[in-house]
Amino acid sequence: PGTEQGASGARATRAPKLTASRIIRTASLTVQVKDVPKALDEARTATEDAGGYVGDETTDRDSGGHERTRVVLRVPVDKYDEVLADLQGAGKLLGRTAKAEDVTDQVVDVDSRVKSQRASVARVRELMDRATKLSDVVELEGELSDREADLEALLAQQASLKDRTRLATITLS
Repeated sequence: PGTEQGASGARATRAPKLTASRIIRTASLTVQVKDVPKALDEARTATEDAGGYVGDETTDRDSGGHERTRVVLRVPVDKYDEVLADLQGAGKLLGRTAKAEDVTDQVVDVDSRVKSQRASVARVRELMDRATKLSDVVELEGELSDREADLEALLAQQASLKDRTRLATITLS
C-alpha cells in the first residue's frame, strides 16, 4: 500500500528536487510629480516599510527651475511588485522598464567553485605543515597566497549574487 505502479508495472518515482531559481530583478521608473520632496519621502517610506533601503540619490534643477531627483531603491524581492506599483501610482508615469535575469546557473557554479577552492587551500596548508625544507615552505606560501586570493574573489562574487537576488533594485526618477 502507498506505492503506485504505472501500466508497465514500474514504481512511480518522485521528481528530482529542483534548485530554487535565483533571479536578479531590476526596474527603472520615470514619474512626473508636482511635489518632488513629498514624492521622495513617500518613496523612502514605501521602501523602508517593505524592509528595504535607499541607496544613491541625486537631486538637481533644470534650466526651467524644475527639480529632478534620481534615487536607487533596494527592496526585498518578495515586496518588489508591491513597491513598484506604489511608486508608479505616485504621479504621471512617463517611462518604465523592468528586467529579470536568471542567474541560477551562475550561483550554483560559484558555490561549487568556492567549495573546491576551500578544499584546495586546505590541501596547501596540510602540505605546509609537513614541509621540512625552507624552499618548500616559501613556495607553498606563495601558492597558498594565490589560492586564498582566488577564494576571496569567489566569496565576494558569491556575496554579490546573494545580495542582488535577495534585494531588487528600482531606479526612480
